[in-house]
Amino acid sequence: MKLSNFDWTDKSSIRWFIIRKEGHEGPYDFFYLEELSKNKKKSQNLRIWAEGLEGPIDFFDALNHFKKCNDLKRIEDLKVSNLNLNIPLAKPIEPKEEVLVVPPSIDSILKEGQNENKRIKIPYVRLFLLFVVFAIYLGLHFNQKFYFSRPPKMSVSLHKEILKEFQFEGWNKFPEFKGYIAPDYSEIWLITSGFQTCDVNLSFNSNNGQLLSMSDENVAFKSKGKLINHVLKINQFEFLEGQKIIPGVYNLEILSDRCDWSNFWASIANFFQKPKNKIKSNIKLTLFTQGEMAFHKAMGDLIQKKISREKKRQKLESLFWQDLLLKYQTLQAITLQIQERFEGYVIRTESPTLKNISDLKRVYSLNESYFLTKFVSESENYFKKQKVISLIEKDKIENEFRLFAKKIGEISMTFLESLNEKQSKSIDSISKKMKIDFKYLNDSMLKKINELTKSLDLKQQKAL
Repeated sequence: MKLSNFDWTDKSSIRWFIIRKEGHEGPYDFFYLEELSKNKKKSQNLRIWAEGLEGPIDFFDALNHFKKCNDLKRIEDLKVSNLNLNIPLAKPIEPKEEVLVVPPSIDSILKEGQNENKRIKIPYVRLFLLFVVFAIYLGLHFNQKFYFSRPPKMSVSLHKEILKEFQFEGWNKFPEFKGYIAPDYSEIWLITSGFQTCDVNLSFNSNNGQLLSMSDENVAFKSKGKLINHVLKINQFEFLEGQKIIPGVYNLEILSDRCDWSNFWASIANFFQKPKNKIKSNIKLTLFTQGEMAFHKAMGDLIQKKISREKKRQKLESLFWQDLLLKYQTLQAITLQIQERFEGYVIRTESPTLKNISDLKRVYSLNESYFLTKFVSESENYFKKQKVISLIEKDKIENEFRLFAKKIGEISMTFLESLNEKQSKSIDSISKKMKIDFKYLNDSMLKKINELTKSLDLKQQKAL
């Protein structure tokens, strides 16, 4: 039924229903609805329906139809009275017939309300998503750093040294370990820049002849621990050979299992994909509180003690060659450390300045240069005191050793001086030349070490 055909003159009939999202109320008469309309909050968006209408209509539309019908009725009454008085009447303006738009069903009304809410919420959802993305970006940026809490037995100076040595290398960095040991040898720390947390099983086996022990013995033990926040701390040891940890060089087999990311940011950076499980690796680890270079020096001192203790035995010559081999290995360790320092400078420095070049020279002089000079001087004195080899052979060994040490110093000084003359060369070309020179020197030194190793094996076989 059209709105114009509906009986809009009857307000007293109790036939009107209020249509709401949750259902309907009523029936009421129209007078009640008019009273209800005086409350703006309750009458806002009020939709009503009565039998005879095709669907719910707005309350104020219904109110307007009541008013129009009442106005028409008064005009008709006035027309009748004027006819009786013979007074011509103005032709009434007939209302245009209104076409009623079929109102939607209750479900469509609810759906329209939900769509309107969605349109209102969409900008807020986008703003929220932008805020989340920005927060994640800031979180990842400010957490790109390497840090771990100092274990109780680790000295403050060692903790600072490790923090300087390591740096952030990526959220999915494979866990590559470096080892450190407590001063009382009761605890071992394996440090990595990776962000994994894993259950780890370890197998330690000492290298033959590379323990700081007067007797020739081997040490082997197993352990396990949990890698947490860059640190794998182990203090429980199951000895397979020997009864205690002896300072020296060990082959370490590492098996990591049940790996996960150590924090929320690492999980986000890797899109919540789990890290690789069952990671197996092998490293050579020097268990000595004062570091690798100091260990080689201590090992050399130990061999000298063995020499003095076993002068009268046939192994004296073999011990000398073993000591010589260790001295070349120490030279190689110094070379690698100098190269690592110079390469680190090139990576960290965008443009060399007088200040950072001066700082590099000072650190190099106080550490590698000082150690190298002292080590070469002590080695030359050691060669002069030896009586196990002929004078000609002794001079040959001493001169060859001195040439290697001299070459290390020359390459280092050439690199440092080239930084001051950077106007003519780029830092990349300077770094490239330095790497080539050190590679050639390391290859030559490695060749010499292999020759000494083979020679030492032959002498030891003959001694047996």
